[in-house]
Amino acid sequence: MAIAADALEEFRTIVKKHGLAADDFNLAREEQPPSSMFFREEGRIRVSHRPTGTVRTYADVPGSNWVADIKRDLEQHVFDS
Repeated sequence: MAIAADALEEFRTIVKKHGLAADDFNLAREEQPPSSMFFREEGRIRVSHRPTGTVRTYADVPGSNWVADIKRDLEQHVFDS
């Protein structure tokens, strides 16, 4: 499963608001098998910031909001050089 286009656009907007370039980030969705037969496929979004080498991984499962988690990290200057 690919990263949703609306989530990518929201990510780009948030990054720009924090004075960073979206092109400096690499995003990749990592698939994980379901933890049981009752759950949908689970995933994670791996975010790498090339200039600083900072890498963070965010849950991408029902009920999670990885973009909000990245926003929080940007507000805490996690990706600053």
